[in-house]
Formats: sequence, structure tokens, C-alpha cells
Amino acid sequence: PGSDRGGGGGGEIRMTFEVDAQWAGGVIGKAGSNVAAIRRESGARITVRESNAAGGKVRAVQIDGTERQCHDARHLVQSAVTKQGGGPVGRFRIDRDSNGRGG
Repeated sequence: PGSDRGGGGGGEIRMTFEVDAQWAGGVIGKAGSNVAAIRRESGARITVRESNAAGGKVRAVQIDGTERQCHDARHLVQSAVTKQGGGPVGRFRIDRDSNGRGG
């Protein structure tokens, strides 16, 4: 049975959390292949970028989409980290906006 990836109700949210830099490459994948797969599977938009936090030893992950899409994408990121032997990803923060646009 197919999943409802387009729904979840309500507007869009932005979820942000951090991943240890040593696991970021596995999350991103060769030429962005893993991030592309996470986008396809979850329906969310995901960005992984360098962070100044913890002396550059972490990467900031930003996920935009419905609440369900964001949680699905975070689960897929966690799976990518776990496959490499990593532990739990950082605590996440959610920003909500009634019209789904930041600001």
C-alpha cells in the first residue's frame, strides 16, 4: 500500500536539527544521491549545510514540508546515520507558520 506523502494536513513546517559531521557524508550520499532519495521518499525538501556550532563538528539539517513529511525525512536521515554506526541525531526544533512560508 502506498503512503500518503502529500498530506498531513495544515501548513508547512520547518524542522531543524544537527548531525555529527562524520556522518553527514553518508546522509548526503555521492553527488547528493541520498538526499535526493530522502526527498523522493518523504516529499520534504531537505538541506544539509555546514554549521558553526560545536566548532564545525556538526552539520545543520533543515527539512521543509508538512509535519508528516518532515518527520518521515528525519527518520530517513536517522536511518542513514545509524547505517554508518552513528547514534541518535540531535534534538529537533520546529518552526510553524500558518501559510507555510517562513517569516
